[in-house]
Amino acid sequence: WLGPLTAAEIDDRTAEALDTEAAVQQLLTERRIIEVAYAGEARLASAQDASRLRDVIGVNLPPGLPAAFTDSVADPLADLVSRYARTHGPFLSRELATSLGLSEERVIVALENLE
Repeated sequence: WLGPLTAAEIDDRTAEALDTEAAVQQLLTERRIIEVAYAGEARLASAQDASRLRDVIGVNLPPGLPAAFTDSVADPLADLVSRYARTHGPFLSRELATSLGLSEERVIVALENLE
């Protein structure tokens, strides 16, 4: 629901009693999440976001994902930006740009289109 997160961001959002590493490994094994790298960091993302991340950010996808996760969607940038806005607000456009590894100008245009 939150979009791609680094391991540190996942740790920040989980209870101390939860074995985050085991949970992440289980989700990776079940192919419910994928590991991607962009903006100089490894991140974990929902497998359902695979095509959005490929089409907007240019990440390499792991092989073997179902076509439902790799087929292009109508407006992948709007999908990523609107989710970030719903789950991270209030925020600055530069924070969103950093999170997605995009230019602030591109993010501002996407935000204005959503507005």
